[in-house]
Amino acid sequence: MTDRPHIQGIACAQVIRTSDAAGFASAIADTANSGGKVVDYGRYHRGLGHAPPPDHVVIDAPAGVIDHYVPDMTVRVAAGTRLAELHAELAAAGQFLPLDGPGEMRVGEAVAHNAFGPLRIAHGSVRDMLLGLRYVDATGVEITVGGRTVKNVAGYDVTRMMVGNLNTLGLLSEVTIRTAATPRRVTQVHLPGVDTTAFDRQMTPLLTSDAAPWHMMLQTSTDNEGHAHTIAHLAYAGDDTECDARYAALTKWLSDADIKHGDIDRRDTDLDDDINARGDRVHWRTNTPAVVKVIAPPAVTGHLTRQLLKIDPCPRMIDALPSVGVLHVGGDWDVQQARAADKHLLDLLQPHGGLRVWLTRPDDTPDLAPAAPPQPDWAMLKKLKHAMDPNDVFNPGRLP
Repeated sequence: MTDRPHIQGIACAQVIRTSDAAGFASAIADTANSGGKVVDYGRYHRGLGHAPPPDHVVIDAPAGVIDHYVPDMTVRVAAGTRLAELHAELAAAGQFLPLDGPGEMRVGEAVAHNAFGPLRIAHGSVRDMLLGLRYVDATGVEITVGGRTVKNVAGYDVTRMMVGNLNTLGLLSEVTIRTAATPRRVTQVHLPGVDTTAFDRQMTPLLTSDAAPWHMMLQTSTDNEGHAHTIAHLAYAGDDTECDARYAALTKWLSDADIKHGDIDRRDTDLDDDINARGDRVHWRTNTPAVVKVIAPPAVTGHLTRQLLKIDPCPRMIDALPSVGVLHVGGDWDVQQARAADKHLLDLLQPHGGLRVWLTRPDDTPDLAPAAPPQPDWAMLKKLKHAMDPNDVFNPGRLP
């Protein structure tokens, strides 16, 4: 195989392609029985977690839409399916999956990492959409949990437990998830020059007003002179009347809340254009040497953005989701700069609580813990990992 994915600079020994669920389970069983390790954080999360052994194997899950229950607005899909392929399939029926992520990301990776972005403000995270799944355990046995209807809660706790587990407990082969109706129009609103801390104070009033956005992100970039530029990206979805009414409510809310900003840029477009626009805004994460995810109380999101701009080295880009307290921070940092940035991050988080997770970091930084500071539930999660994967067949994950 020439396509051998690297995780933190370590190439896998083999990539095994599978075409159906039975072959996927069999490949995992054969690898486990031979004492091998199956490690796969996904293409867009390969810098996360502790480094794998050099002889690890990547086993690609099968792909394809299995069933689309159009009236129920649910879809059953193989975990190896790309989000772009799923979007095209659903679009033919006037539906879409309200999940942020690159078109090349696979559904299984999105679930395993609980991937979400600006759309979470209206649709929630993967955990809120997921109805059921099938995964393969450390012995190669297929396990099915959940169902395809909202009322079916059999195995519900296990379903939720597999979301965001980073493929440490098992590998997903199939997912059943809720869809949403394709909006007739998307009205994008871009507000340059906003003060990020203003949304710390005004986020709850915004979300409870008629101006509550369909999605929202604050994006701050720095130029070569170190000057910061922030743009608030908001959007409304629905028919023409609803979008116009929401936009009018936003302009009134901005005035009443005294949110300072530059000239408003409004664009009326469709869902496909909005998907591409959201993808373009976060494309920087795929080609930046160091990217770290920061999770903190929503009320300090803007404050943290402002403080991060003062550190040396200064981040090149900061994406903030002020409704949920998540920031993606990136820079062209070498090993020493990444270490310095990490210390600044932990110092900033200390008064507020929270967590930082390295998504991409320079090679030769084994001293940087994948996630820190330690969390209260880590001891329980380590016991769960040992119970479900006693031979450490799957990903080592972020835990020490």
